[in-house]
Amino acid sequence: MDLPFDTLADIEALAAGPVLAALVAQHALGLAVVWNDKAFAEDGAYAYTGADGETRVVLPYSTDPLAAEALVHAIRDRRGGRFSLLAFRDGWLALGHTPQTETMGPRGTLEFTRLDVAPTRALAVARCALRVFVLDDRGPTDDEIEDAQAAWAERFD
Repeated sequence: MDLPFDTLADIEALAAGPVLAALVAQHALGLAVVWNDKAFAEDGAYAYTGADGETRVVLPYSTDPLAAEALVHAIRDRRGGRFSLLAFRDGWLALGHTPQTETMGPRGTLEFTRLDVAPTRALAVARCALRVFVLDDRGPTDDEIEDAQAAWAERFD
């Protein structure tokens, strides 16, 4: 399946469910997802073909905390052990890097405001996996920081 996203905002808008789980399985874990296989359709899941040629169900990575744990390990392996999971009153954020929060101002807040808070831990981790493996996201870009600093200066000048 072609990627239904190509920006950070697109990934943050993805809803939990079988499509997101299959996208994560294919693009983060490297599984051979069979998009037109109806074997598990009654359960609302997609299938993948294992190395042994057997067809298996794609785990619910975006809805099940235990399945999402496999993604945490994949992200940490990709990022040299780095992974941050943050719980807020209204949801979760997962980052495939260590947040840069040592400074007050736009950079520290941009680490969090550039992402949508996910209502569940599993959804936050699934989105993070796509950001890490597809976009190679390592936090705010120089352009994002520059824009945030300009907005900050304009607001407080």
